[in-house]
Amino acid sequence: MLADELRPVVTGGDGWFVVGKFDQYRRDLEFDAVYQAFRALGRLLLAEPEDELAEVRGRILEAVGPNAGLLTAVLPEFAALLGVPPDPGDPLTAQVRARRAGVEVLRTVRLAEKAGGVVRR
Repeated sequence: MLADELRPVVTGGDGWFVVGKFDQYRRDLEFDAVYQAFRALGRLLLAEPEDELAEVRGRILEAVGPNAGLLTAVLPEFAALLGVPPDPGDPLTAQVRARRAGVEVLRTVRLAEKAGGVVRR
């Protein structure tokens, strides 16, 4: 798989490598690869020591704001990570809000590393 060619580059720089696989025959699951990758990120975050994770948890909650319930409704690992009750909210806006929340999570985890190595990669 082409994405696996990036694994040594990312992990060699002490980074986390998460991946999801798209199934070309399951067109009803168009975002499944992204879903798998976010679940993998959630598992990596949950494996971190609690004292290091507490700051990242607070940053994620602050960054996603009211969309935290949407994340916990869709991603079981983020339900355990954030401790927020699942609340998907308005189904008409859920997809757009999920994209925004996903970008904010990625930005927050990346910035946490830059802010002093809170999350080891």
